[in-house]
Amino acid sequence: VGDLPDRDRAPKTRSLGEDRAQPAAHERLVVTARELGLALAHTLLGIPVVMIAVSAAMRDARRELEQAAMSLGATPRQTFFKVTVPLVRPGILTGALFAFITSFDEVIIAVFVSGVRSKTLPMKMWDGVRTEISPVLTAVSTILIALSIGALIVIEILRRQRRRALAAT
Repeated sequence: VGDLPDRDRAPKTRSLGEDRAQPAAHERLVVTARELGLALAHTLLGIPVVMIAVSAAMRDARRELEQAAMSLGATPRQTFFKVTVPLVRPGILTGALFAFITSFDEVIIAVFVSGVRSKTLPMKMWDGVRTEISPVLTAVSTILIALSIGALIVIEILRRQRRRALAAT
């Protein structure tokens, strides 16, 4: 038996702890992959919405203000953060809001990418609608509507402040 190669020997028996450690590590990897896949799917879904909103804001931004800042000695980085970003901030916020709403509305992506074990809020709401009507679903829906209305009010206030600031210049 001493001169047999290692591959011909009987397999080593594993201790009880080793058997449990490997599936736990595998399960964590699968859960992480599901979460990463879900995040990537929603990111890819939101990119076009954000691009449309930000490009529309960039088109309306006044290039003369950027040129004036650079001619007065501002570096390109200062010009970007102090002039360009404030000019396109409403477009960025609008794009972020629409991307969130679009992502939140996509139950199908959440179901197919994340699987059955992980539950996002839209998946729980969908299951609640399909199986039972509960006051929790009504409360969550009311909160979501209130948040949407609040976000629209904030965006409108920011838009009016921007308009006043541009009219003053």
